[in-house]
Amino acid sequence: RLTEVMQSIQNRHLAALIQAYLDDEALMANFCRAPAAMSFHHAFVGGLLEHTINAIEVADTVVKFYPGLNRDLVIAGIFLHDIAKTWELSYECAFGYTDGGYLVGHIVKSAMWVEHKAKEAEETLGEKIPQQLIDVVQHIILSHHDKPEFGSPKVPATPEAIAVHMIENMDAKLTMALRATRWEQHAGMDGNWTEYMKAFNGKLYRPDVAPAVAIDAAEQQPPRTQMLADDGADRVAPKPEPRREPASAPVEPGKLKITNPLFETTNSRKN
Repeated sequence: RLTEVMQSIQNRHLAALIQAYLDDEALMANFCRAPAAMSFHHAFVGGLLEHTINAIEVADTVVKFYPGLNRDLVIAGIFLHDIAKTWELSYECAFGYTDGGYLVGHIVKSAMWVEHKAKEAEETLGEKIPQQLIDVVQHIILSHHDKPEFGSPKVPATPEAIAVHMIENMDAKLTMALRATRWEQHAGMDGNWTEYMKAFNGKLYRPDVAPAVAIDAAEQQPPRTQMLADDGADRVAPKPEPRREPASAPVEPGKLKITNPLFETTNSRKN
């Protein structure tokens, strides 16, 4: 799926740059095995790949709602934003940081790799990749943590950089939240609240109070309304005639039909 989305990039310079990464077999092998973090989000073997694909799938949907947002840059930026975690983290046995991870970090290293891969892509293309494009891709990588206090050398300064930060951050945060509240291993834990979680600066509420499947109205037993007949026998009051609704699309069993009067039309008369 990752290769399929990357191959859909239309800009030839950006496509060639991404292909230089995909052609690096050793890098891609590590990309499929590396965790996305030491302990926060996607902290498991293969976590970096899962985080990247999740964010790309979200981005591919989101960009359609924002004309002017460059899909190629957003997709490429998400693919590259954490690429150097393959180098920053050690994951052969227990997870840890490499010396380079401590000294340089994945954000700076990922941005540096763009320069090297651009040169490889230029050899394949037979032409120079515009420096402005390289700068913009590096900016997306350097700004994806949003603020200096979160380790970001730059704050997002393009619509694409803003999109990459928000989408990848959403995937990271939601994954952490769901693991702490809704995963099966936490279902039987005492209490409605998690322990304090640093990533959220507080505790999270566990219960899912709105299950996806509602109880079918036909399965609910209505209270019996009885009345006394002349002969003393109990009889069930007749059910009122159901109100007839205008014809509409069928609703799946077990799901509630949601309507909004703002989007419903009715016949009106002129006074």
